[in-house]
Amino acid sequence: MKMKQLILALFLLSPCLALSQENTEAENFSTNVINKVKEYNEESRKLKEAFKSAKENNQADTVSLKEQRRKVIEKCFQVPQYYIKANPASPYSCRALAMLGEGGKGSPVTVSDLERLFNSLAPELKDSDAGKTYAEQLASWKERDKKK
Repeated sequence: MKMKQLILALFLLSPCLALSQENTEAENFSTNVINKVKEYNEESRKLKEAFKSAKENNQADTVSLKEQRRKVIEKCFQVPQYYIKANPASPYSCRALAMLGEGGKGSPVTVSDLERLFNSLAPELKDSDAGKTYAEQLASWKERDKKK
C-alpha cells in the first residue's frame, strides 16, 4: 500500500517539480545572463559618456576609453554564448541566442558564430517553433552576408 501511495504522490507532484525546475532555470537565466548583460551595458554606457566627454575636452585618453568599451561589449556578447554552451537543451538558450543579434557589420558575433551556436542546441530546441524561426532568420542573414 505504501508503494502505491508513493507512486501516486510522485505522479501528483511531478507538475510541481517541473514548475520548480522551470523557475530555477528562469532564475539561473535571469541571474547569469540578463543581470550580467545589464551590468555590462551600464559599464559600456558609462565608458561611452567618458569617451564623449574626453573627446569634447581634447583629452588624450580617448583611445584607451574606446578600447575599454570594446572589451566590455565583447564580454557582454560572451555572456549569452557561455549560457548556450553550458545549457544546450534549455529553452532559455533560444532567448540567449536571440540576444546576440544578427551578426552584422561591427558586431563581435558573426553569422558563422551564430550558426555554430544554433547547431550546438539540442535537437528538440532546433525543431521547436522558436528554433525553426531562428533557423529561417539565420538563413536570411547568411544570404545578406553573401551579397556584401
